[in-house]
Amino acid sequence: MASDEETTSNETGNADESEPFEDEGTTTEVSEESPDAEMEADEADSEDAAESRSVTDVETIVVDSADVIRAFAYNGQEDIPKGKAIFALTPPFGETVEPTMQHLDDDLTSGTPGDEVHIRPFRFVTDGRRVIEQRPTRQLAKEELEAEDPDDSAIEAWIDEAMETWKAHARDNLVDSVDIYTPHGMAFIDVEYRDEE
Repeated sequence: MASDEETTSNETGNADESEPFEDEGTTTEVSEESPDAEMEADEADSEDAAESRSVTDVETIVVDSADVIRAFAYNGQEDIPKGKAIFALTPPFGETVEPTMQHLDDDLTSGTPGDEVHIRPFRFVTDGRRVIEQRPTRQLAKEELEAEDPDDSAIEAWIDEAMETWKAHARDNLVDSVDIYTPHGMAFIDVEYRDEE
């Protein structure tokens, strides 16, 4: 038969062993920190996405088809002023971006400000370089017109008509995607055209 002292000792031992499980505060410390850690990670991911400066994060470019054709035709002029029309993508970048049309006074080969990305209009047209070389010109009008020395009105009329055909061809050959090369890497980006009403 166990003595009173042994019984007391066993009861005390059992109580000591169960104390860590009875103290709920100690068992929930880790689980209380977990949601905060997850929230901080989500916020960090959101901030990184919102502040993305790499064009490789872009999946779709949305642009007006009329703006593309207008800029494309402008850059193909014979006596174009110094500079060219371009489409600019400005960070931060999201999955879908809308470029702004700009006119650069400097040569297009000069560096772009910050992480801004410039896209030349001919990149939106299949075989854009070749098509832009086929843009109607006064010289071509003189060659095509039967008159030996056509007047300006006849030349302008021929160019206006030929330009409509040329623009229609460019519009029918807009590309579905563009490839862009930047210091951050190469990106193949889908293009979605928004037609003007």
